[in-house]
Amino acid sequence: MLTEKEKFQVLTGVNNIQKILDSKKLQSTDEDYKGAFIEILISLKDLLIKSDKLLSKRVKFTDDVIIDKDLRINDVTGLISYFRNCVCHPETEDADLDSNTLKYNIFIGIGGISIGDKFIGNKYNDDIGYNMGQHTLLLNRHIIRSFIEVKNNFQQYLQ
Repeated sequence: MLTEKEKFQVLTGVNNIQKILDSKKLQSTDEDYKGAFIEILISLKDLLIKSDKLLSKRVKFTDDVIIDKDLRINDVTGLISYFRNCVCHPETEDADLDSNTLKYNIFIGIGGISIGDKFIGNKYNDDIGYNMGQHTLLLNRHIIRSFIEVKNNFQQYLQ
C-alpha cells in the first residue's frame, strides 16, 4: 500500500513523463532535447526505483542492454539509473570509454561510431539511441517500454 504522498509522487512522475513524450523533444537533435532527456531520466528512474522498492516489481528486461556489473547495469532499471547518474553528475568518469569521453551523442535511426574494436550507436532504423560511454539507451525499446511497464505496475494507484 502506498501513502498519499507516494501516490502523488507517482502520479506526478507519470504525468511528467507523458508530457515529455508527447512534446516530441526527445526526437530532436537540437539542444532542446537535453533538458527533456535529463528530466525524463530523473522522473523515470524515480518511478522505477519506487516500483522496485515499494511494490517489489522491478522492471528488469535486458533486451539491448549491455550488462556491466562494475556500473551496476544488470537490466533496464540499472541502465536508466546509470544514464540519470551520468547526466546529473557530469564530473563522473562513468561515461568515459578508454581515454575518450562520450556523452550526449544521439543516433536517429541506424548509425554510430567505432572506437577501436567497440561500436557505439543505434542498430535500429525505427528508434533513437542516446549514448553515454559504451552504453546506448533507446527511446522506444528502453525508455518508452520501461515507462509502460512501470506505469502498469502502478495502475491501481493511478485511478
